[in-house]
Amino acid sequence: MKTILKIKLLFCMLIICVCSADRVYADKEIIFSTDGSGILSEISVSVLEEAYHQLGIKISYKALPPYRALQMSNSGKMDGEMNRIAGLEKEFKNLIQVPVPINSVENVAFTKNLQFTIDGWESLRPYSLAIKRGIKIVERGTQGMKRTVVPKSEQGFFMLNKGRVDIVINSRILGLITLNEMKLKNIRILEPPLIKIDLYHYLHKKHQHIAEPVTNILRKMEREGRIAEIRKNAIDHIE
Repeated sequence: MKTILKIKLLFCMLIICVCSADRVYADKEIIFSTDGSGILSEISVSVLEEAYHQLGIKISYKALPPYRALQMSNSGKMDGEMNRIAGLEKEFKNLIQVPVPINSVENVAFTKNLQFTIDGWESLRPYSLAIKRGIKIVERGTQGMKRTVVPKSEQGFFMLNKGRVDIVINSRILGLITLNEMKLKNIRILEPPLIKIDLYHYLHKKHQHIAEPVTNILRKMEREGRIAEIRKNAIDHIE
């Protein structure tokens, strides 16, 4: 009888502890850093808000300069990174990459008069290009080609519209937004993308215990097409 009572008591205590822990965690707000890059960040926020909601966790984000954001996340001053390229944990040892892509950046070729199928960077060599300064992967891909480096996307599209360059290289989403803002209707995208870079969510190691649950939820969202749906809805809204 005493043994049974002890078992019941331990079971009740366990239930109380688990429920209390859930309430404490559900009330906790986790803050991630982001570069604040408009709709690209908004897509990632939407994906993660939906995932964390299933865990009863409220999330928010703070826009910071890219390298400073990584430093703060790595130090634990922020709870992690909203979306980043793969492999950052090799340099920033306190960060855990959640191994499910939640977003992506596609660099594509915008043109006014050309029509051909993109076949890697070399397929651009015969043409004059406008690229945005500071996008390293594009700078490397177009090295040695006839190109004009501009500080802002708007300048590249202005040159394209005036016939001063044949192609503008930009990210699909930000390029479409720029075209809408400039009210340019006669510029199109050549397919397929030149390059697609998947973006991943990172957690500071102090949240290691939720890395697996978040991963499982994101995998389910990916498998069911929910992540792709969130992204498509955002892109369709600006096209």
